[in-house]
Amino acid sequence: MAGEQLVVVGGGVAGCSAAIEAARLGLRVTLIDEHPQSLQSMSLDAPYFYGARLAAVLDDASVISERVLGANDLLMECLDAGVEILTGTCCWGSFVPGPNNVNLRNTQLGLADGERSWLIDYDHLILAPGSRDLVLSFPGWHLPGVLGTNGAAALLAQVPLKRIGTAREVAEMVGFLAGDGAAYVTGQVFHVNGGLYM
Repeated sequence: MAGEQLVVVGGGVAGCSAAIEAARLGLRVTLIDEHPQSLQSMSLDAPYFYGARLAAVLDDASVISERVLGANDLLMECLDAGVEILTGTCCWGSFVPGPNNVNLRNTQLGLADGERSWLIDYDHLILAPGSRDLVLSFPGWHLPGVLGTNGAAALLAQVPLKRIGTAREVAEMVGFLAGDGAAYVTGQVFHVNGGLYM
């Protein structure tokens, strides 16, 4: 197995960890990650989560690339382990020799960046692309404050009670404040937020 070509698609924790271990085992490893993407690509989902496009200041590709690499310690470990890293590159297909590909001698992966598209040979492939929200439309999906699944999970992780409050919990506080039990309560702030303060 030593010397064989492994391609890892995805530069997150799983992809980087696999690439580092494979390099330590003697495989030739190429890690592919689409980030940093162009400002236009990154801006596609921004209105769904933030209400506006990303700022033009983010359009300096060299600064973004430097920050992406610098912020990911595992990518730096990959470089130290001898992993070839292709950032700003996406994978668009995988091809295996067979009846439908009679002229193909090796398994190949289709890659593309901002300037070209090409094929590379590989012996082994690990797909670790991570997750991405798929924004589905529903009544009110476009309103400010509506989060995708990843955004909601990130927010929920910060709630000390580790769960979303129920309508009943909020209604019971409203009922208390509107009822006779709160007749003597003044100047108080009640937080029905599971302990999350922003």
